[in-house]
Amino acid sequence: MAYAVQNAVGVPPLLGGLLPTSFPTSPSQIVDISNTLPGSVGPQWGIFLNGAPVITADTVVGEDYRQEWVIADFPIEDGGFQSYDKVARPFDVRMTFATGINAANRAQMINSIAAIAGDMNLYEFVSPEVIYQSVSIAHYDYHREPQRGVGLLPISVWGWQIAIEQTGALSNTANPGGNDTTVTGPSQPVNASGGIGSDYAANAQAAAAVPAAPYFGGSATGATTPAGSAGIGAA
Repeated sequence: MAYAVQNAVGVPPLLGGLLPTSFPTSPSQIVDISNTLPGSVGPQWGIFLNGAPVITADTVVGEDYRQEWVIADFPIEDGGFQSYDKVARPFDVRMTFATGINAANRAQMINSIAAIAGDMNLYEFVSPEVIYQSVSIAHYDYHREPQRGVGLLPISVWGWQIAIEQTGALSNTANPGGNDTTVTGPSQPVNASGGIGSDYAANAQAAAAVPAAPYFGGSATGATTPAGSAGIGAA
């Protein structure tokens, strides 16, 4: 039922005629909007591999991220310096997981972290705002003492960005010699003359034909001192 409000001095116009006159009373009339809420849009925190979480923990209690650039410089006259390059270093990201239900759950978290710490996989560190990709696990640690870490155990996992080198073919370069080598036909085998054994034998014969060098140490078996020369160190 709609309520009509009479226009009167001092009464602002209302939306009485635009309000719905009935409300849904059965489940079929209710629209499910749970999948549109921010807290239900997929996983929010954690370390993932191909979309699946790899660490078993109750929650994530901390995150740290660091990105830095290195600016190179060189000395110039009068004790000055001049910068000439700026290079981005790989970023590192850290997440702190925590579990505290019982000893079995804490052991499961420790084992799940230890299982991925030494592998060669590249993981995603997922947060609600940013997903850091191509990250390798570089370090993890935890600290326990009577006042901290006995019941609720936090473990920090450090990740380091792995830069994947992109290789591409060079074509239409200014200098034709700069193009990549292209093979357009099958390779033909070429028989090498001789082999490893024959090359070694030939080298040995060539070395035997070289006359012995004079010995400059006085005297030695199988070596001679040139005439008129006493040799270095000889009396």
